[in-house]
Amino acid sequence: LILLVRDYVFECIKYYKTLILFIIPFVTYFGYSAYTSEMKFGGKLKFMVESQSSSSYGMLSGLLGSFGVGGGESSPFKIIEVTKSERIVRQVLFSQSSCNKEFLANVIISTYALDKLLAENHPNALGFRFSSEDNIDNNLISQIMYKAVVQRVLSTPLKPEDALIKAAMDLESGIYKLESSSIKSCITLDLLNFTFDEVKYFFKEKILSEQEVARDLLGEKRDSFQYLITSMSNELARIDDSYRGLVSNKEKMKRQQLSIKIQGLSSAYIETAKNYEMADYNYKNSRQFFLKVDAPLEPMGGVKKSLILYLIIGGVLGSIVGIGFIVIRKIYKEAIA
Repeated sequence: LILLVRDYVFECIKYYKTLILFIIPFVTYFGYSAYTSEMKFGGKLKFMVESQSSSSYGMLSGLLGSFGVGGGESSPFKIIEVTKSERIVRQVLFSQSSCNKEFLANVIISTYALDKLLAENHPNALGFRFSSEDNIDNNLISQIMYKAVVQRVLSTPLKPEDALIKAAMDLESGIYKLESSSIKSCITLDLLNFTFDEVKYFFKEKILSEQEVARDLLGEKRDSFQYLITSMSNELARIDDSYRGLVSNKEKMKRQQLSIKIQGLSSAYIETAKNYEMADYNYKNSRQFFLKVDAPLEPMGGVKKSLILYLIIGGVLGSIVGIGFIVIRKIYKEAIA
């Protein structure tokens, strides 16, 4: 085996010029790729999500949990999926960018020349910019451009590393992390900050709106029952005070009717009040607080592909291919000799 390896080494030394011919294209390609690569500005935004059930409502949550009444805390994976959803991305893209006060979608189109790329198959896409969010549904070019921008932000399943924004969570610490990398620092900052703001708004406002409406309706109904009970109780007291025990049959019947109504309203009031307290608890327990732990700040440091590293990679790959060629050729010569 040692002699065989020695023969192959001598063969490679003998045909070192052939080896160099394989190395040169690889070194040239990787060197050019690193030299012409654009500088990327990466940033991270870390945040945590706390619900009221983890603090002052903790004991009550456990007590109600034993009766089958759960809290409204969102699943960590639900938050991550919402972060990557088209609904959130749409709101982010049509927010005013800090780059030039235009829509972030337009900034991404011009920065990555998406209109020129699409113009090869759709000439009308050249120079296209969104004037409003409603433009998406107006014509075919708007829809095609919007899909291209979304794909550039989220990337495709086959190339997740090309995404401009990524979301993940550390299961041990419970800290969420948004990562972004683009060729403009303002795009990176906008993607991170806008995404956090939209996710925060979605879970704090949108999801709780229906619960809040239901709770408020129960509260109004409870107050209405309480008002009727108070009014009828006052009327019943007036009857008792007026006749001082000497009540006619007519007034006696009226008194009995009031007593029956008050009893029925009291039962309804108790049930409504109980439902209101439960709805109020669920509403408050569902409220979540999104707290930034670490936010990106300007100026952001840019990162570019290392020319030396890529030259080394090209040299190694070229050497492997060249050595393989020389060894296979030697084996073939020996086989036909």
